[in-house]
Amino acid sequence: QKKILQEGNVLMRYGEPPAIYDSQQSIAIEQRLLAYLYTKGYFKAQVNSEVKLRDQKATVTYQIEENQPYVLGELRLNTSDKAIEKLLQDHQQQSLLKKGDQYNQEVLYQERERIDKLLSNHGYFSFNRQYIRFEVDTSAAADAVAIETMIDMPAASQAHPVFEIDRVEWDVDADQSEEAKQEHDTHHNGVTFKHLKRQFRPSVLASKLALCPPQLYRKQDLIETQQRLSRLDIFKHIYI
Repeated sequence: QKKILQEGNVLMRYGEPPAIYDSQQSIAIEQRLLAYLYTKGYFKAQVNSEVKLRDQKATVTYQIEENQPYVLGELRLNTSDKAIEKLLQDHQQQSLLKKGDQYNQEVLYQERERIDKLLSNHGYFSFNRQYIRFEVDTSAAADAVAIETMIDMPAASQAHPVFEIDRVEWDVDADQSEEAKQEHDTHHNGVTFKHLKRQFRPSVLASKLALCPPQLYRKQDLIETQQRLSRLDIFKHIYI
């Protein structure tokens, strides 16, 4: 009964509550609709609204004319890092930007993620997606956009550094820091195990590592190692 008094009956609770008509708000909605259409390639779209007033109520109708969407035309890569340029060219078939596809801003975000993931699995430990930009030119051709993928360089450098794994250390008893002075080292296949009291087989644990020096740093190896160790179900916490 209290809910009915505060919010009305079931029919009254459907939909949005009444709002005061604001012409400026209507214009803002037009601009948001237009901005959304732009992200989908409708750069020639038009959005208008019509207002009808009756009995102190306003009915607003938005009219959308999409027109012809733009498609992807010329695709270019711009970077002074020759190693990255070659890597991206070697994996060009995996690119999400395909000539002739309708422009979609979401695909650009996905392409940035793809490039970032590709580089993180080829030694580029310090690389991040902030170095990746896209220049979109809608004046290049009729109903087509030219997209230039830009890979920026780190400060005062003409190339991004490539990292190799130098060594792998495993702290088996990391949560027992108060007894650190009693730690021992055990070596197996290039892996150093730090432990207090050996209660494990180094060969078994080492076989679960996808990390082996010297090899290029690959983010997917860290993820794979953590998944393998989790499946053993013998560690409470696993940090890499």
